Amino acid sequence: MTSEYAVSEFTFNVQQRDSIKARLVLANIDEYQQEVQRRLLFELSKTEDYFAILILCSLFQNRGDLFRLYPGLENIFVTKAKDNPEFILGKLKPDTSDLRGYLWIAGKLEMQSAVGYLEDLLFRVRDPHTIVTIIEALGNIGTVNNSKVLAEFLLFDDKRISEAAVKSLVRIGTPFSLDYLFAVLGRDEQLDFIILEMFAEIADEHVLKRLNTLLGSRNPFLRNQAADKLARVGAPAVPWLLQNVGSGDSDLLIQSLNILARIGDDRAVRPIMKLISSYPEDPNVRFAAYEALGSLPVEKSAYLLAQGFLDSEESVRLAVAKAVDYNYNSRLASGIANMLRDEDMAPKIVHALVNAQAAQSFLALAEDEIFWDLARQYINNRAHPAIRDFFVNLLQDRGKQEAANSLQSFAGKDADSLPRICSVDDSRMVLEAYRSNLYELGFEPVLFTSPRDALNWLQEEKPDLLFTDLNMPEFDGIELIRNVRSIYSEKDLPVVLVTSQGEGDSGEEAYNAGADEILMKPFNSEDLQGILNNLLALRE
Repeated sequence: MTSEYAVSEFTFNVQQRDSIKARLVLANIDEYQQEVQRRLLFELSKTEDYFAILILCSLFQNRGDLFRLYPGLENIFVTKAKDNPEFILGKLKPDTSDLRGYLWIAGKLEMQSAVGYLEDLLFRVRDPHTIVTIIEALGNIGTVNNSKVLAEFLLFDDKRISEAAVKSLVRIGTPFSLDYLFAVLGRDEQLDFIILEMFAEIADEHVLKRLNTLLGSRNPFLRNQAADKLARVGAPAVPWLLQNVGSGDSDLLIQSLNILARIGDDRAVRPIMKLISSYPEDPNVRFAAYEALGSLPVEKSAYLLAQGFLDSEESVRLAVAKAVDYNYNSRLASGIANMLRDEDMAPKIVHALVNAQAAQSFLALAEDEIFWDLARQYINNRAHPAIRDFFVNLLQDRGKQEAANSLQSFAGKDADSLPRICSVDDSRMVLEAYRSNLYELGFEPVLFTSPRDALNWLQEEKPDLLFTDLNMPEFDGIELIRNVRSIYSEKDLPVVLVTSQGEGDSGEEAYNAGADEILMKPFNSEDLQGILNNLLALRE
C-alpha cells in the first residue's frame, strides 16, 4: 500500500470495525513517510478505546518491534488501556486472541490486580513466547504472590524462558527472589553470567554479601565472575573485601587483595599493611598484598615497604619493587640505599627493581655506585632485551645519554632464535617473573594478561609450551585450556595450569580439560626448569 492511501484506508477500516485490516495498515508504518506516520497515530488516538486496544494487541502479537521503534504507539496503547483496566483483566485468559498484547500492556501498566491472573496463566499456556511475555509482565509489575512461581522457570531448557525468569526475579528484587537466583548458580554458565551481570547493577547489601560469599566457591567460573562483579561495583564492595583480609583462608585472602588492587580504594591500605606486618606464611598472600600496594597510596608508611626486599621468594620481591616504585619517596630511597650495602641483599634488590621496570626508583638510585654497577651488569648480561630497551629509552628521555650507551653492549641471547613459551596471567608482576626466568633458562616468553588475546594469538601461532593462570577476569584458565585443546592436541602443545594451593576441584577439572601438569605458585627458576625438562623432553 502506498503512503498516500494509508491514512484513508486506516480510517475506512476503523469505520467498518475491521481490526485485522486496520492492524495491517499500521504493521507497515515503518515504510511510510513521517507525515503519514503522524497522521496514522493521530487517527489511532481518536479511535474508540476498546477497538483501539483490539488493534494494538493484534499489532503487538505480529509486530511487537514497532512499539520499540515508535514510542507514539506505546503511548496510545498505555493511555487507552489505563482507562480500561477491567477490560484488560477480562482478556487475561488462555483462549484470548492476541493474548500477548494484553499481557504486555498489563506489565507495562504495572497492574497489581493482574498478578493472580498472570500466575494462573503461567501454568495454563504452552507457547514459549507467551510464557516469556507473562514472566516479563510479572517482573515489570514487581510483585508476585510467591517468588517460587517464577523460580520454577529458571532451569527451563528453553533459554528464552529461563533468562526471562532471571530478569524478572532481579527486577522484583526481594531477598527471597534473589535467594532463588543464588540457589541455581553453578548449573549453567550462560545463566550464571546473566544472573551475576544483573547483580552487579543492583549492588545492594544483600547482593554484595552473596557475591562476597561466592569468592570462596569451589567453582572457578563463579569465583572469577564474582570477583569481576565486585571489582566493577567498586567502593561499596570494599567493606566486605576488607572483612576477608582478616580471614585465615589464603585463597579468599588472595582473591580479595586482587580485587582491592583493581578498585584502588585507599581504605584498604592500613589493613593490608597490618597483614604484611604479620608476615603471612603463604607467599602467595604476601605477593598479593604487595601487588595490591603497587596501586595504592601508602604515603606515611611507605618506608616499611622496603622490608619486603628481605622476603625469601623472588616473586614477592618483584611485587615489593612495584609497590616501592609506586610509593617512592626520599625515606624509601635512603632505606634502600642502606640495604644495598649488604652484599647478599643488593643483587636481589637490584634484580627485582630492574625486572619490575621500576622507573622512578631506578632513576633515583642510578647515582648510587653499588646499584648502578649491579644494574648495568644484570641488564647487559642477563635481562630480557625488552627490559634493556625500556631502561635505555628511560635514560635517553632524561638526557642521560652516556648511561644509556653503557647499556647498549648487550651480551645476552638473541630472542628471535629462542624457542617460545606462552604465559597467560592477569597479574603483570607474575608475567614479569615469567619473562625474567624463562629468558634466563633459554626461552623467549610470549606474555598475555588477557586469556582472550592469548587464544586469538594461539589460533595463528604455536609456542613450545603454554602456562596459564587459573583465576582470570575474562574467563578462567580451565576454559582457556578447553579452547586450546580444540586447536592443539596434548602431543602438539603441552599446557600447564598455574595456581595456588587449595582451590577446590580445579586440579581435577584442569586435567579433564587437557592440562599436562599443574604448577603451584609461587614458582621460581628451578620450578620452571623442572616443568620444561619434563614436558619438552617428552616431545623429543
